Amino acid sequence: GRTAEGGLISNGRTFYNGECDSSGACYLVRDIYFEPEKGHKAARVLDDIVDHTACGRPSLIEMHRLNFLQNKSHSLNELKKLLDIISQKLPETLYLTAEQLMGIYKSADKQLLVMKKPERFAIWLIRVKKFLEYKRLSKYSGVNYILEKASPFSTSGRLLLENRSV
Repeated sequence: GRTAEGGLISNGRTFYNGECDSSGACYLVRDIYFEPEKGHKAARVLDDIVDHTACGRPSLIEMHRLNFLQNKSHSLNELKKLLDIISQKLPETLYLTAEQLMGIYKSADKQLLVMKKPERFAIWLIRVKKFLEYKRLSKYSGVNYILEKASPFSTSGRLLLENRSV
């Protein structure tokens, strides 16, 4: 479930994209909440998409039909705004169906999944920095400094080669 603001209500179980259970059911986690009817704006969703991209994660947007039952034109306009912003700010965005994305996870498609250890480490570092406990630990221990020096990437996740960003 979700809170009114769109936050996830935990049942204690963590699901991961591409994870399959013992019965063969596989999971895709929609964790970007976009409900224009509840006042959500395209710009906020774009921030979430940029954040997911930096973390090497797909951006799976959850949106419900309630947005199109009462104030259809408002919701359609906000959705169009979101798609326009994505096209402008993130022109390399790839749109996939859930089935296509799950196929990528199952096949470990090396063209779309980050497989090289230095790149995976940089993405892991970005993900770790999002945890509040890590922020406290790194502030007082200097761990962040050590990890930054060990990574061939900047904190933004861009690969640093020959003194230039890629």
